[in-house]
Amino acid sequence: MQQAIDQAEQGNIVILGVTPDKPETGYGYIKVSGHCEERSDAAIHPLTVQAFVEKPNLQTAQQYLSEGVYYWNAGMFVLKASVWLPI
Repeated sequence: MQQAIDQAEQGNIVILGVTPDKPETGYGYIKVSGHCEERSDAAIHPLTVQAFVEKPNLQTAQQYLSEGVYYWNAGMFVLKASVWLPI
C-alpha cells in the first residue's frame, strides 16, 4: 500500500486490481500494458491501464484469463484529493 501512496503523491491515480485465478463473469476487468504472469513485480513497477471492461460473458472471461493482461477490478483507487477534486 505504501507503494500506491508513493505513486499517488506524484499525482498518479492508482487502481488496485486482483490477479484472476479463474474466468469470472461477476467482476469487471482492468486491461493492463504488461502481461500479468510476467509482472510479478507489478507492485513495485506499476502497470499502465489500457481499458476498463464491464462484466463479460463466460467465453470472454475465459479469453481474458488466457490473454494474461487483465486483472479483476477491485474498485479501489488511491490518489490525492486534489487530483480527484481540483481546487
